[in-house]
This record gives sequence, C-alpha cells and structure tokens, in this order.
Amino acid sequence: LEQEQVLIIRLLSDDFIDRLRILQKAREHLLERRVLHNDLEAYRHKAQFDSLTTLFNRAAFMETLQDESLRVTRDGGDLSLLLMDIDDFKGINDVYGHLAGDTVLAALGQLLCKLLRREDMAARYGGEEFAVLAPFTTQHQALRMAEKLRNGIAEYNFGALPPVTVSIGCATYKPGEVLDSFIQRADLALYDAKKSGKNLVRFR
Repeated sequence: LEQEQVLIIRLLSDDFIDRLRILQKAREHLLERRVLHNDLEAYRHKAQFDSLTTLFNRAAFMETLQDESLRVTRDGGDLSLLLMDIDDFKGINDVYGHLAGDTVLAALGQLLCKLLRREDMAARYGGEEFAVLAPFTTQHQALRMAEKLRNGIAEYNFGALPPVTVSIGCATYKPGEVLDSFIQRADLALYDAKKSGKNLVRFR
C-alpha cells in the first residue's frame, strides 16, 4: 500500500512538473510573440513616418494618394493637394547651421499637425518640401487652407531664427486623372508661387 502511495505521489509530482514546463514554454512563447509584435509595429511605424518631423513620409503619402484618387473616381467628391516649400531654406542652413535647419523642419511638422484638420494628411515630401492631402476639399477650400497654413507659419516664432515663410502650390483632383499629372499641377503652382516672389499661394 505504501509503495502504491509513493508511486501515486511520484506520478502526481511528475505530472505537476510537466504542467509547469508546459506553462513555462507557453509563457515564453507568448513573450516572444509580444516582442515580435512590438518589433513589427516599430518597423511599420518607421516605414511610414519621417523621424525628424514625425509626419508621414513620401512613400506612405503616395500610397494614401493612390487610395484617395481611386475613391474620388469611384464615389465622387473632391480631393485637393498642397505642395509646400520653405523659402530660402538653404540660407537658414548656411547662416545658422544644419541643426537650426532641422529645428525649423521639426517645428514645421508640429505646426502643420496643429493647423490642419483631423482628416487631412501631412507628409514630409522631401528635403524642405511638404505635402498635404485634403480629402473632401474643393478648390476654394484648398486655397483658404493654404492661406491659413502660409499665415500660420509666417507668424510662428522660431526663437532665435528670423521669420520663416513657405510657398504653396495647390491642385484639385480631376476624377480619372493620372496621378503624375495631378502632382505636376500642384508642383507647377508651387513654382508659380516661388517665381512670383515667395510666401505666396498659387493654384493650377
């Protein structure tokens, strides 16, 4: 009888140890999955956002632009694009240094987030150039938005730096239009603003 009891105790003990091992492995597997998930989220965030301005990067912007243009072509509605360039940005870097230039870029990213609507998408398009995608926004509304941004940036206090201004080019999407053409119209409008004296808004 004692031998049977000892055997039962051993079996229960072995079973308990096995269960502990299984639980430990399950816990380790769960932790590994969490780490992997966090790594994937971090990679996904890094792949979509510009680290300096915290805005979307150009790749993420182009993907959303593609989706929004398809939506407008399919369902109708308006879609406007604003391309924005910091005036005389090279002069800021040359006179005050690249660190000051980075400070301007970062501040501009934060300022855009404050001035834009929740449904708008702002991105660092490249260098000192920014892009804003404005869904359900007509030509008239886009021009008002651009003027609001231009004024807000011109009035912003950049600390020890002189006032910073931007030139903005706007375009409103034509359903079925090739995206390259849409972007080019906004880009040409930006060129018009630069050529006309900077710190201006132009539309094409």
